[in-house]
Amino acid sequence: MVSADAVPTRLILFEVGDAVYALPIADVLEVLEHASRVGIPTLPLSVGGVVNHHGEALPVVAPAALFEGVEGERPAEHLLVLGGIGTEAGQLGVPVERVLGLADAVLRAPAGADWIRERITVDERIVAVLDAARSLDRAEAAFAVSVTRDRDTPRGVPAGLEDTIHALSTGEGSP
Repeated sequence: MVSADAVPTRLILFEVGDAVYALPIADVLEVLEHASRVGIPTLPLSVGGVVNHHGEALPVVAPAALFEGVEGERPAEHLLVLGGIGTEAGQLGVPVERVLGLADAVLRAPAGADWIRERITVDERIVAVLDAARSLDRAEAAFAVSVTRDRDTPRGVPAGLEDTIHALSTGEGSP
């Protein structure tokens, strides 16, 4: 028997690492061929970057920063563009190794506080259905932690720079 809270949902299935994930298709604005992301000052590429998306900078989270158990950077074939979620809609690019296709499922768990909304079986594989809004939250948290960690890291002065600055400021040296 299906509970009253069950919702028929069309999902897009994809692989990251050794796992299969899904997102409600309504939360995925586009599926693009993966483009290399470029860095953002103070944000390491191991956490994220940006890509050109229709002439605008689209933030892209690194898979290792979003998905647990993913180490390093595996080649991504596709980029999922998430967005249109909630009243303050944001957009985020999520590189995935491969889009597997679409599936229909009846989700029993309403979207909530957990990133993994529910685990279901599709074609004899366990699929973690993600909550798109929590995915955006996780990416934002990964970005914030990285930027904060980078800002709080003491910076050493390159050898000889203080002497050069002192010499130039006192007129003892020439540029």
